[in-house]
Amino acid sequence: MKRRFRNGTTNAFLSLSYVFVGVIFLVESIGTGIGADIVGSIATACSLVLAFRAARLSMVLDPSGVHVYGQLRTLHLPWSNVAEVVTAQDSPMNPRSIRPAIKTTDGRVISTPGYSAVRRQTKSEQLDSLKAAVADFQSRVTSH
Repeated sequence: MKRRFRNGTTNAFLSLSYVFVGVIFLVESIGTGIGADIVGSIATACSLVLAFRAARLSMVLDPSGVHVYGQLRTLHLPWSNVAEVVTAQDSPMNPRSIRPAIKTTDGRVISTPGYSAVRRQTKSEQLDSLKAAVADFQSRVTSH
């Protein structure tokens, strides 16, 4: 059994933005010379890879641990390394926006990209839901 946490609206907006940028690179580079065609094609390919990765931004809980799918990397934390769920500041541009994060047993705080909220009520609901899910998975793993 898996449990996925993410903000679908944010992920869709970010993915479409990358696709849009990729299309602009492609359209602007066509017919302007071989060098521009190559650079435009590479930029478009990078934009499409980032669009795919943006669509996957999330945190997944499963019996093996926590999987954090970020924009550029994916982390796997086994349950033995998960200490608790905490909050982390989402963006320095908006200090009211926080996101849930996983604190590891060695003290690191792993932020959860693609899963944040600005409204206070939504924040507490998300945090409570995530804490309950983590506790449920940890109890299942330790009882086996």
